[in-house]
Amino acid sequence: MGRLLFASALTAASMSALAVFIPFNACVVLAIVLLILLFLCVLLPKQNPANRYAPFAFVAFVTVLYLCLLFHFKINPILSLGQKEAQIEGVVIKEPEYNDNFTVYTIKTDKVKLNGAPQKIKLRVISSTGLGADIYDQIYTRVKFYKFDKDKLIRYSDGIFLGAVITDAAQTVPVIKKPLYFNVVEFRRSLKSKLYNTLSYNTAALLSGIIMGDTSGIEEPIYANLKSSGVLHVMSVSGLHIAILCQTLLMILSKTGVGKRISASICLVAVIAIMAVAGFSASVVRSGITYIIMLIGLIIARKPDPLNSLGAAFLAILAANPFAVADVSLLLSVCATFGLIVISPVMYNWAARRIKLSGVFRKLVMANVLIICQSVSAVISTLPVTIVMFGEVSIIAPVANVIVNYPVFLALICTVLAALFFMLPFTSFVAYPLLLIAAVCSKIIIKVTAVFDSNVFEIRAGNRHIHLWVVAALLVIAVYLLIKKEKFRLGFIMMLSVFMLASSSLAFAAANKDVTKIGIINLNQSAAVVVARNGHAVVIGTGADKTGAYRISDYLKQENVPKLDLLILPCLEQNDAGGGIYLLKRLKADNIIIPNVGRYHKYYSSLNCSQLHIGDNVDVTLWDDVKLTTVRNSQYGNSIYISIGSTNVLICAPSADINSLPDDFKKANIIISPTAIPEGIQVNHGTQVFVCGETRKAVAAANTLAKWGIKPYMVSDYQAFEIKTRGVGNDITIHAIS
Repeated sequence: MGRLLFASALTAASMSALAVFIPFNACVVLAIVLLILLFLCVLLPKQNPANRYAPFAFVAFVTVLYLCLLFHFKINPILSLGQKEAQIEGVVIKEPEYNDNFTVYTIKTDKVKLNGAPQKIKLRVISSTGLGADIYDQIYTRVKFYKFDKDKLIRYSDGIFLGAVITDAAQTVPVIKKPLYFNVVEFRRSLKSKLYNTLSYNTAALLSGIIMGDTSGIEEPIYANLKSSGVLHVMSVSGLHIAILCQTLLMILSKTGVGKRISASICLVAVIAIMAVAGFSASVVRSGITYIIMLIGLIIARKPDPLNSLGAAFLAILAANPFAVADVSLLLSVCATFGLIVISPVMYNWAARRIKLSGVFRKLVMANVLIICQSVSAVISTLPVTIVMFGEVSIIAPVANVIVNYPVFLALICTVLAALFFMLPFTSFVAYPLLLIAAVCSKIIIKVTAVFDSNVFEIRAGNRHIHLWVVAALLVIAVYLLIKKEKFRLGFIMMLSVFMLASSSLAFAAANKDVTKIGIINLNQSAAVVVARNGHAVVIGTGADKTGAYRISDYLKQENVPKLDLLILPCLEQNDAGGGIYLLKRLKADNIIIPNVGRYHKYYSSLNCSQLHIGDNVDVTLWDDVKLTTVRNSQYGNSIYISIGSTNVLICAPSADINSLPDDFKKANIIISPTAIPEGIQVNHGTQVFVCGETRKAVAAANTLAKWGIKPYMVSDYQAFEIKTRGVGNDITIHAIS
């Protein structure tokens, strides 16, 4: 019971994760069951071993009860506003998010002018026109509320439970006297401006991510490389960044003769400043609280337990918002810190006993060994979160992290020093050489991650059975050690793991044989549809640019598709075919189908492939019972009709008119509309409708369908859905994917 805080945090996190994924009624039942368990633990005699679990039963019960009350009294009244319209007044509480065709404002309402409506709520408000509002400005407008779908837990983790679209003219009132934190916002903007004005775009975007956690400027190919090579966590300001900066600052202060308590006090202020510059994200708040507890321990001459400090920080965040358990950055930060505390020392001590060196050379070698141990331990400890949240494993990640750690360390220190010199008068000339060093480091990071994303090193585990095997293997190791309470037997675990891998591979293959997957990937202005089965795939539409190409190729990697059986471009305009140029550079297509006319007709008609079909009405048999037909029913391109056994899918062309289709094609089990609602849409009982495209248009289309009594799936904001079917009518499963 020596680490009660850490154990309590794990209990609270587990219960929060369970409670947020189950229905409200099930959550109430769970609370009752936990209350009964708590009474049983308390009523047992003190000498009974089960009595010591009473604190954890209490934490579990309080966590679930808290979530039940939160849903009943706060969240459900907010969600009841969904699909309603109201006049609102509120304050912008975060920096606006600017996109190509819309702007997103996070608003804390002062008034919602609707009878019985909850007040003082946070909204994610979408505006198709720039309002010119800045953080802390007042906004008066009329909105239509909508509920979040795929990304609702991500929004909930930010304390935002409802979205809204501006439906009328908005009035913005600038606030003259802004809070003190606005100075931090101005500093962030100034630093970001200096980076982008001084350095190349990609270099500045990467440094903005490292120093401020702002990944908005990172291009899709670089972001994909960071993710697939397992080093994306360096873009989330967390324990790694605070550790580097604090340890460097403590070292400098100790070298200059400053006492430990004064050094710790200065570092405490620095930690708070880092948290502010990073925007008080969940991951930096967690790591910040952990370090603050440690520094307070140094100030009062008491050494806190690292795991209990981690637990206290995690508990504080969960108490403020239990949905923070769905924040990927927070989970990665907590798990990585756990690895640094528990796994890294064991690895380092093991290496220290075996390295027979002395003197300065030993210090140099052991410093590098420490970095390697920390990198590998962070990768190992974040593995379960990576598997569950991202659905993939990068086996090359330990190597990539070891290599990238050095330039990340140097880039972080140099950029922070450059920022300080920019702030001080007459010292900005010193900042530019530092930024040059940071720029070189960022280019190294980009190059390294690009190399590890190439096919030569492509050893990512993309199949779900391998994910399950990794999780199960880790659980078996933990259970075996708990039960046996003896020395770790590597041979036994390896044999058991191989057996589990082989059996789960066979089970996975049997379960997914002849299952057709339909991936719907929104690309802002349009959408791409991927039809995949048994390692073969067809891609329909590619989006406007390389962003779409990289998102499609990333999905195909997860499905282990080495090349395309068929690429179909229903429309040859920019929004639907521009990305195909980049996609074909990454993946070869055996067959291509394009219409007769369009902006990119000359380019695609000149391509060298096995078969190029140019025309409007093309029939193709893909695999056994999967057939595809292209039909011209729009001035902009072809609609696609796919029959998978008795399951029929209709992918509508832009501005399509379903009335002009053959009678057999007019009704389908699945209708996908990439840009707008097609004319003459008819929906059978059980038909699933997906509306895609730019957020404002997708929301409007979804609202229109809702008025007709049709509940659509809205695929917007770079979201994606996956449909699985065995070709038996409406017997399909749908789930959101990242």
